[in-house]
Amino acid sequence: MDRTLIDVRLTRRQIVVCWAAMDSPFSAWSERQIAQGFAWRPGSASFRLYQEDGPHQIQVTRVRGYQLMAADAVRVIEVPFLLPMVSGIEVGGVGDTRMIAWLPGSYLLRATFFDSPRMELTFLADAEPRFAIPVADPAITRLADFDLAAVAA
Repeated sequence: MDRTLIDVRLTRRQIVVCWAAMDSPFSAWSERQIAQGFAWRPGSASFRLYQEDGPHQIQVTRVRGYQLMAADAVRVIEVPFLLPMVSGIEVGGVGDTRMIAWLPGSYLLRATFFDSPRMELTFLADAEPRFAIPVADPAITRLADFDLAAVAA
């Protein structure tokens, strides 16, 4: 298991996980994507924040096999994430991202939100990539028929 803890200032009620040094990593959100809590396209996954904008503590973890979800999670969103080369990833918000060295591979990316300005991004290396919302709060109103056609902002 690899684990990194970062502190970033998140704005525009979103966090992005993308290929390192990607041109235009942020997405222009559709109404359907806002309702589902994420905007996805190859190389970039953006998630709507549970908390307001501001400083957030983010734990980024890579694990092999399955990992149980946190019992105190208020929102959990899972999306496929393919990192085709050894370029690493970037995590953060508009104007404040952190570059993290990362192994290439196919992952299930699980974004876990808590009732505080912290979250976990877990890259599950051996899990079947899928789109799912295992834990939804009242702000997430679309739980199926996801809009998977995000466009760069």
